Amino acid sequence: MKKMFWCLIVFLSFSCEEIDVTDVYNEEPITAEYPCVSDALNCLDSINIEGGSFNLYSSFSLDSVNLVSGAIIVVHGATRNGDDYFNRMISTIKSVGLEDSIMVIAPQFITEYEKVHDKDWYWNTTSWKWGNQSYMNGSQTSISSFEVIDYLLSKAADINKFPNLSKVLITGHSSGSAFTHTFASTKSNNTFRNLKIDFAVINNQYFLYPDSNRFLNGALFTPNDCNNYNDWPLGLTDPNPYIENLGVEVASINLIGNRIDYFIGSNDTQINDMSSGCAYQILGEHRFQKTINFNDYLNLSFEDNLHQYTIVQGIGHSSTGMFFSNEFKSYINELF
Repeated sequence: MKKMFWCLIVFLSFSCEEIDVTDVYNEEPITAEYPCVSDALNCLDSINIEGGSFNLYSSFSLDSVNLVSGAIIVVHGATRNGDDYFNRMISTIKSVGLEDSIMVIAPQFITEYEKVHDKDWYWNTTSWKWGNQSYMNGSQTSISSFEVIDYLLSKAADINKFPNLSKVLITGHSSGSAFTHTFASTKSNNTFRNLKIDFAVINNQYFLYPDSNRFLNGALFTPNDCNNYNDWPLGLTDPNPYIENLGVEVASINLIGNRIDYFIGSNDTQINDMSSGCAYQILGEHRFQKTINFNDYLNLSFEDNLHQYTIVQGIGHSSTGMFFSNEFKSYINELF
């Protein structure tokens, strides 16, 4: 096996360290050079969370000391292709010269059919994006997909391993943006321990409303002919265990009070892949309109909110187009 070494300056002393990363397919440790920015398959790792295993792609090891100043957690879409999202975000930060100072992490939520080990945490094709509980693994326990991100944040907040890391961006496209939006309700004042947390919601169609009103055709209204329209994850009625434990009032305050940035492609206007049912239809005809409606709703209902949106001209429902846009790159530069 060819040996690779990770060399960095730690507190002004020079050291080289060989890093072992778990190869979750061959079950043999491999050595990787950090920052790992060549291809996602070289950056695959497996971590233990609450007695179960979870896979992720990371440009720096979560268990080694390094001097990165920030991190980006990017959540995949409905096809659960964490490797593609890792590669796209790596390309984005390389294009702005931040690959040595920003750690990119792409979690990989899996279904039962993608399990490799008995203790792998897994969800169904949609439950992961709402923070719902996993299915029981071999230890007969389960965790919320939100707990996965909490675990990653707790690792990033370890000043003994990441003494310079102070900012984390959580983002995603499409279903990954739905995850990001709902997860934002779990944190207050854009903070987690010693970290400043930002949220970027990109081309989303599922919005969590903090009260029972909606906005359509230029006005607020309370639906009276759409059963369950306010159920989680579109509202805070009948929440999942994570949100119930947090408290729906706290979640509502968090969502309103946090700064959240929305990016929407001007051409993300297709309607053939929209979820059916009145609870979704009352939010708007397509993703572009849903994003505008949600922000208009916030401005009317909570005028001091810190939410804002950016329209990316000429881009449709494309994570590559959005991540590589000048607007998103400028946003990354401003954050880090």
